[in-house]
Amino acid sequence: RFRGGRHINWCHDLYPDIFPALNVRMPYFMMGFLKAMMRRALSRCDRVIVIGRCMARQLTHNGVDPCHITVIPNWPDFELMRQLATTANDDAISKEALHVEGAKPYDEQLQNDPRFRVLYAGNLGKAHPIESILGAAEILVSEHPEIEFVFVGDGPKFDEIAQQRSLRGLDNIRLMPYQPISGLRGLLESGDVHLISVKEEAAGFLVPCKLYSALAVQRPCIFIGPEQSEAAKVIHDFKAGVVVPQDDARALAEQIKRLRLDGDAWFDAQKGAALASEVFVPKDAIEAWIERAWSVVKKDVA
Repeated sequence: RFRGGRHINWCHDLYPDIFPALNVRMPYFMMGFLKAMMRRALSRCDRVIVIGRCMARQLTHNGVDPCHITVIPNWPDFELMRQLATTANDDAISKEALHVEGAKPYDEQLQNDPRFRVLYAGNLGKAHPIESILGAAEILVSEHPEIEFVFVGDGPKFDEIAQQRSLRGLDNIRLMPYQPISGLRGLLESGDVHLISVKEEAAGFLVPCKLYSALAVQRPCIFIGPEQSEAAKVIHDFKAGVVVPQDDARALAEQIKRLRLDGDAWFDAQKGAALASEVFVPKDAIEAWIERAWSVVKKDVA
């Protein structure tokens, strides 16, 4: 204010609204005070840039002028984009070729493994439900032992998955730490289907960026979470996969089986992911960001 500067808030998560979804409890009066402070701060911004339409709706509901809100989606990791090879004709690639090419580079454990891989790559935090994933794994461990669940990353829920794996005898679950960035493309391409999960009560407060990495490698996605969230809308808009409710393990298992057994369903979702991969790219998002920032300051330099 003293320097006459412009203020742009780049909002990736809405605090303190997201605290209940993270199981962070605080007195009602303190929550109300923090929300009022945040609303006041955002209302004074020259521009608020959010990463999802659901977040824009939430801020508008909280009293922020919609004219000051811009939606610029997130994008995949730059290293992933550098590693991606261009393909002249995606339709000419067989699913077998995609699977073999993607499965070999990033870990010896997974080389030459023909199983159908359901991949969760990234952080597993308090806002990411795992109950239905464990339930689906329990259903499929006997029905379809050729389907495996691979979790690569870290987070509070990893220990819980490891415990449940032992307790329930889920030999179709594999846990691995974060992998070197040099193998990011191979890691993500090794998944036949990518899982993304967000708690219902976190809708509008965050957007899982792992969705854009899955789309960048043109893999079908299964989103476990609220229909009104940005991730669900992107998947529906591009027909890049399916959305299932948070607590329905049977529905999740059925969708995984459908993508495993129905080649047409898998390829339709893969084509949708390929289409989305042409939209959510760093270059376009950064150019949009610069354009919005310039629109805020240009009146001062005109």
